[in-house]
Amino acid sequence: MLRCELNLFFDDEHLSMPYLSKHSDDVVESLVNDLLITLEKHKATTDLSLMALGNTLTHLFNQNVTQNQRSLLVKKFNEILVQSTI
Repeated sequence: MLRCELNLFFDDEHLSMPYLSKHSDDVVESLVNDLLITLEKHKATTDLSLMALGNTLTHLFNQNVTQNQRSLLVKKFNEILVQSTI
């Protein structure tokens, strides 16, 4: 099973994401490409793809983020998702 390392910094009230990732662009692009190939292989429609990716995110949050940090991380992730898609 994939173990996600979240490159985030927490204090009592704030969450920040670094501007520079510890992962190279090539590594990120390769992983994204593999995910897209899998969705295409299964002929997943947009709604099915979003559902599967959403369930994957839920699993990663629940398995890799402590409960007291989860809400803040999900809110920050949502903000970044909105900013990147508008």
